[in-house]
Amino acid sequence: MEEAIGGLIFCGIIAGIFLNWLGGGDIGQGLVVLWHLFEIGFLIWVAYFLFSKRETIARWYYFLAPHPATAMVEASIERGVELDGQAFADLMRPVPGGRIEKEVRAEQARRLCERAQQHAERLRAEADRVQEEARRDREFITAQDDLVKATVAHERAKARLDALRQRVG
Repeated sequence: MEEAIGGLIFCGIIAGIFLNWLGGGDIGQGLVVLWHLFEIGFLIWVAYFLFSKRETIARWYYFLAPHPATAMVEASIERGVELDGQAFADLMRPVPGGRIEKEVRAEQARRLCERAQQHAERLRAEADRVQEEARRDREFITAQDDLVKATVAHERAKARLDALRQRVG
């Protein structure tokens, strides 16, 4: 324990001598200089950190900006209409820019294509359902028409039979 205390005292003496040397004989001035060195070191560390994470930061930046075709796909989904294929293809062409921007835009384009395909599948399923309903309605109407024709034919036959019964009888 005494060795640890002695070590701390020794470090304190060395730090005092260092601060005295930095401050030109004034320990307070030495602390100010040390603080400025710390600030400079911290700013250098921040600059290095930002430089080392530049690709990640660029990806975040580009992901915050939506793909140019996003508005078209979302409007199509909201309105429940088919997507204009030619305009969508024009907007999906590769965008000019750096490698990271192209990678981000390509990922956004893949996601948009998946959403557009899902929307198209839903529209096809709805169209098939409506078509099936229309077919059943046509069959029902045809059956109703056949029933009306049969009823009319039955009434005519009944009227002829009544006319024959009156003549004979």
